[in-house]
Amino acid sequence: MKKTLCILAAGLAFGSTAHATQYTLQYTATIGTISDGGFPEQFFSSATANGNLIVIGDTVTGRFTFDSEQVPVLESDYGLAAEAQYGYNAATTSFVQFDKTGYSQVSNTGSSYIRVTDSRDPAYSPDSVHLVGYTYSYNPVFSSAVSLSLQAPSADTLDGTALPSSEFASLAGTFQYSYGYFTTGGYQSLLFRGDITSLSVVSSVPEPGTYAMLLAGLGIVCWRRRAAKLK
Repeated sequence: MKKTLCILAAGLAFGSTAHATQYTLQYTATIGTISDGGFPEQFFSSATANGNLIVIGDTVTGRFTFDSEQVPVLESDYGLAAEAQYGYNAATTSFVQFDKTGYSQVSNTGSSYIRVTDSRDPAYSPDSVHLVGYTYSYNPVFSSAVSLSLQAPSADTLDGTALPSSEFASLAGTFQYSYGYFTTGGYQSLLFRGDITSLSVVSSVPEPGTYAMLLAGLGIVCWRRRAAKLK
């Protein structure tokens, strides 16, 4: 048992340094407009998505989950700005729920992504983060997408195109939920848009300080038991 505790402490010491952190961006939004997204665009006071009535003023809660160590699937450099796109894997997922009806959607595996844009010129544009999660259903047949468009207060908020974590607290932006379905008259689409009212990020893996406290405690146990044996 004593040897097992010491081996466990060593294993945690090595394992924690290599373990990526999974972050969850949590948000709330309020629906401000409902439209068909057409040309010309028609606006409504309410609309039905998958049998659920959504009206202007409804609140939305949602989350995006992503892995801090994932590698970009696409990188671009435009001179005035650099861009990196992450996701399309099991680690990047999205969930959204309309609070009044309880209507919710979870993105399909491998269909969510996060695009980070780092501006190099304040006159060009501020830094930004765009998050998208797609859902495709065959019974009933429909497609939907959750989109968060977030902007930083300046062009020096983000340090490069790495996935942000604490920087999300300084971002603000808009929410959009698109819903498309087939009727006897053909394909129809709806857009539910609104302002994001809150953003927060939580980590599902203990921070390094937590690991350090755990290892210190196990180390003390090993030392005390060894000292007692030598007496």
